[in-house]
Amino acid sequence: MVAANYDIFIEQGSTFTMTVYSLSAPTTFVPNLLAELIGQGGVASRPVNGMIKGNLWYDATQGATARWSRWDGTTWNNVTPTDLTNWSGRLMFKRNYQDASALLSLVSPSASGLGLDLGGTHGSVTIKIPAASATAVDPTWQGNVSGVYDLEVFDGSSPIQVIRIMQGKWVLGIESTR
Repeated sequence: MVAANYDIFIEQGSTFTMTVYSLSAPTTFVPNLLAELIGQGGVASRPVNGMIKGNLWYDATQGATARWSRWDGTTWNNVTPTDLTNWSGRLMFKRNYQDASALLSLVSPSASGLGLDLGGTHGSVTIKIPAASATAVDPTWQGNVSGVYDLEVFDGSSPIQVIRIMQGKWVLGIESTR
């Protein structure tokens, strides 16, 4: 699988939560925040039925013969997500790929609202960063804190199977009200 490129904006002083889904190639990731935009620019058009607010749409082909799938909060139609039962996850926010240490690291399961929660057979990964942890990335409010990240899930087999679901740039938006 190829990791999806997706840039993340984290607001300092606010709780950050985002759920993504590990789905079959070529598209391996659907962000819940942008689900309504997926496929809008493609050749094929999204189905008109089942347009319930909050539904997620996934195009497994991204072409004129698009096979649209809908997540209704319980199951996916026409696509099988990666079963993440008994898997673990890790995510590191760094200034650059060469940094030895991360500014913020997340692992599964989450503890005290910080970390990753994997959704088993649904293929979901929920990223959770509480407000205090977002503020701790830049406690002096200097601004211009940004970098790179990637999100990986891995199983306990030998050898370990690792899937990088997404990667990209991140930016911490400094709060002025504190």
